[in-house]
Amino acid sequence: MNIDYLCHWVLLPLLRCPLLIYFALRRSPSDSIKFCLIVYTVLVNSFLVINSYIKRSGHTTWKSLHEFENGKVLVTGGSKGLGRAIISQLLRDYSDLIILNVDICPSPSEDPRVKDLICDLSDEHEVTSLMHILKRKYKKEIQLIVNNAGVRAKFTDFNCMERDNLDKLFKINTFAPVRFIQELAPGKRSTRQCYIINIASTLGILTPAKVAGYAASKAALIAFHQSYSFELQNEGMRNVRTLLVTSGQLNTNMFGGFNPPCQFFAPVVDINNLAAKIVRCCELGQRGQLNEPFYCTFAHLLMCVPYSLQHIIRSFSRMDCCLPDE
Repeated sequence: MNIDYLCHWVLLPLLRCPLLIYFALRRSPSDSIKFCLIVYTVLVNSFLVINSYIKRSGHTTWKSLHEFENGKVLVTGGSKGLGRAIISQLLRDYSDLIILNVDICPSPSEDPRVKDLICDLSDEHEVTSLMHILKRKYKKEIQLIVNNAGVRAKFTDFNCMERDNLDKLFKINTFAPVRFIQELAPGKRSTRQCYIINIASTLGILTPAKVAGYAASKAALIAFHQSYSFELQNEGMRNVRTLLVTSGQLNTNMFGGFNPPCQFFAPVVDINNLAAKIVRCCELGQRGQLNEPFYCTFAHLLMCVPYSLQHIIRSFSRMDCCLPDE
C-alpha cells in the first residue's frame, strides 16, 4: 500500500465524480448541491476528454506499429534496466518489428528481431560512425526513437565532482539524445511518422544533494525536449510526436544499494509496469509527459512553494541525506 494506490483507486475517482461520495453520505442531497456537483463532474470530465483528444490529435490518423511492415525501432541503452524492459514489451506487443539496440554491451535477448549496435555514447567518434550507419540503412524507416541510455556519477559532494565525469554525464544523458533526434527524426517537409521518447528523471526537477551532475544533465534534457516539442507544434508537424518520461527511483541497479526513505509517498517504480505504460503511449501517439510515481506530477509545483515550505518538505522526506557516500 502506498500513496499511488490510494490516489489511483480512491482520490482520483472521487475528484472526477464527487457526487458518488455525497450520495453515500446523504440519501437526499439538496437540489442546489446536487446541481453544483453535477456541473463540476461534467466540467472536469469534459476537460479530461478534451485534453486527451488534443494530446492525440493530428491532421492524419496515427498509425499503430502493427501497421508498418518491418517497422524500425531505435532504443538506446536497451541491454538492461528500463531499456531492456521496453524492448521486451515491444517484442511481446508487436510481431513485425526490427529493434535497433544501441548500447555499450549486447542485449541478453536472443530474439532475432533485436539488432545490437555496439557504441559508447560518450565517445564522439563512435557516435559519428554509428550515425553514418543509421542514416545510410535506416533513417527513412525509423518509426520510434527511445532515448533511454543514461549513466550517473558517484554520489558525491558538489565540490568533489570531477570534470571528466561531468563531461561523460552530459555526453550520454543529454547530447546523445539531442543528436539522435537532430539526425534521425523527420525533417520539416517529411511526412514520415515518428514517435520520440526521452527518458528523463524527476531528479532533473526536484534535485537532492550529491547528484548535481546527473540532475543537471537530466534537467538539460527536459529543457531540450520541451523546446523541441513545442517547436513541432508551432510548425504543425503532427506526424512527429514526443513523450517525456520523468520517473522517480526505478528498481534497477543504477540507484540501488540503499533503502530510499518515505516509500509510502515515493514508492520505487517497477520498470516492467513503466515500460508497458510507455509502449501504450506510443501506440496511441500520445504527446506530453508521463510521470511515475504520482508525486512526480507535482515536482515543478514543489519547487515553486516558499523556501520555508521547501525546507520542511525536504527535511520530512530526508531526500538530501539518504544517499550514501561513494
